[in-house]
Amino acid sequence: MKRENFILYSLLLFCAFLPLIKPLGLPLNVNIRVRRWHETIENLPENSIVLIALDYHAQNSDYISSFAAATLHHLFTKDVKVVMVSLINYSLMNYEELIRRVKPEEYGKVYGLDYVFLGYLEDMLNAVKQIAKDFKRTVRVDFKGTLISEIPMLRNINNASNFNLLIVFASYPIFDCWTYVWSKYGVPCILCNMH
Repeated sequence: MKRENFILYSLLLFCAFLPLIKPLGLPLNVNIRVRRWHETIENLPENSIVLIALDYHAQNSDYISSFAAATLHHLFTKDVKVVMVSLINYSLMNYEELIRRVKPEEYGKVYGLDYVFLGYLEDMLNAVKQIAKDFKRTVRVDFKGTLISEIPMLRNINNASNFNLLIVFASYPIFDCWTYVWSKYGVPCILCNMH
């Protein structure tokens, strides 16, 4: 019995380690939507400004929060500015988790120069319309209470046309608010949602 167990476990170990010694060469197929998402970010011109809407429930959206982290990693490898905002009132939790996972300082990114979080915007559709129409009048401070006029990367942002891309992460149909309004300004939009 002991000899049979030894042979069985030896065979199992051999089979488990075989792919490490000689990889199987299985193809890795990337979904066309994921490929387009990657290409959209990859093709952003230098000094682009990207608006990210963090409109998801972190506690039940592991998929979305992981995708948001991967996207922010990708953006931080490029020479772009990232403005983050949310239409849900507990967005600070999403932002803090995202920053903890991504670690912008490892990319040499500095808050206020390369990225900023504006916090929660009340009154969903109206907030989206107002931020697109008159950014500085709608958003006066970031989530830390710093005046927008004192944040270097926001000085030249006046309306939606100053953004090169809108990325929406939503766990419910909030993305309709963003796409409905921002498409009128010609801002390309990509979204990740659970529906």
